[in-house]
Amino acid sequence: PLQPLKQPRGKAQHMKWRDILSAADAHASTHEQPQHKTSNGGDDPSDSVQIIETLQAMTVDLNRSLEKDPPVKLVQRYLEGERNLFAKRLVSMENENLHRLIREKYQKDKEFQGYVDRYISQFRMLLESSQKSGDGLKETYRASETGQVYTMLKRAIKG
Repeated sequence: PLQPLKQPRGKAQHMKWRDILSAADAHASTHEQPQHKTSNGGDDPSDSVQIIETLQAMTVDLNRSLEKDPPVKLVQRYLEGERNLFAKRLVSMENENLHRLIREKYQKDKEFQGYVDRYISQFRMLLESSQKSGDGLKETYRASETGQVYTMLKRAIKG
């Protein structure tokens, strides 16, 4: 089981992103998931699971780029396994100001632009994988928090 995060002295409600990422890396390295190999051209349902996990991890990078330091309680929940937490957070923060911030950062910050472009590309791969496999989940993916982040990013960078 994960140990509770120690809150930094004098900062009872927020943590630094580097602390979060270090804790997540430490957790991930002790809980490695087996890689799924397919011989059917990548239409294994585990491919979709891997893409979703990648998208969920990417929302951490997006959040890190958009806000300084997250509340410790959110980080603890993420480390306890609530992997979609930062996607939910982005969706809950969506408004015109966030769209403007995303658009401006996308135009000026190459690292952020890379995060956004990779997220959009990965989500498109998820939709294509769903369509190829015929699993009927394409609309479910679009309606999920992960899909809502995709839609929000697309709207924001188009202006």
